Amino acid sequence: PGRRDRLRPLRGQAVSEVHERSARGGGIVDYASRLERARRFADEAGVAGLYGAAGPSFRWLSGEAAHPVGWPLWLSAVLVPVAGEPAMAISRMHAEIFELERSPVEHVFTYVDGDDPSAALRASFERAGLLGEEIGVEDSLWLADADLLGSSVPGVRLRRTRGVFDRLRAVKDAHELDLLRTAA
Repeated sequence: PGRRDRLRPLRGQAVSEVHERSARGGGIVDYASRLERARRFADEAGVAGLYGAAGPSFRWLSGEAAHPVGWPLWLSAVLVPVAGEPAMAISRMHAEIFELERSPVEHVFTYVDGDDPSAALRASFERAGLLGEEIGVEDSLWLADADLLGSSVPGVRLRRTRGVFDRLRAVKDAHELDLLRTAA
């Protein structure tokens, strides 16, 4: 496939339609509420959106668990703008493994494993309306991811927003409470 094919968004379900029964422990995952909470906290922090790299926040926002390694091995990122629809940039390998039809993120941009993910990352920022904006990132953002953001997404400004990401997952939703009860 040509370069355009790699940048074509994959189709999923609209966020408003996703209330997924999780195969991982039962319960209903209300992604629309999770994304709304992320938008509200980002707005309160004064950033245009949030950037979640592979790890707990990526899974909490997207419903998928990307390999927990940053660039230069793999770039996996979910973008949640205060206004607009979220987008993801992931490797094609992850796109084939993930159950994207159940993800709350409709706009998914991929790159071929081992290739430069800059075009997919830039396309996800453009789709989320975050080009040239200040975005909130976790303290644990890999330095190589920050460098890639700086070189791939002109004008983007990163702001550490650890408190936002901590607050997102601190108050448990019904699905998380079900998992905690099951584990107890």
